[in-house]
Amino acid sequence: MRAYNNQVFRDENGNPNNAADAGLYLQLQDFATEALVENYGTLNDRVYISSATLCAYLDHAEEKAVVIEEDRGVVRPTKPWVRKRRRQETPSETLDQTREKRFREDEKRAADEAVREDSSYKASSASEGESS
Repeated sequence: MRAYNNQVFRDENGNPNNAADAGLYLQLQDFATEALVENYGTLNDRVYISSATLCAYLDHAEEKAVVIEEDRGVVRPTKPWVRKRRRQETPSETLDQTREKRFREDEKRAADEAVREDSSYKASSASEGESS
């Protein structure tokens, strides 16, 4: 495999280098961990990306970068058809006198019933009759 360092794949005008060997050559071992390369030393298959393809990718990326820098079409804060309405205020939780009276009566009834149920509890006779 031939190694190319600092090879130009695009000129100042954005035209790709049309030389037959211009482009990017990679081996699968360039992407593998050292342990994988040691165990499988036969990772010599090559991947080639032509300079024309590299230029197309770079052109596309530069176009996207311009759009992002100019804040065009990235994210629209609101949809054009959406109108925000003010949320209705939640009413305060005040009870009128009738509901307040009924609420207190229900509380008293529940407390009285709890006392009645507690007073009717008796220890089981089996636990009282056992001796050690």
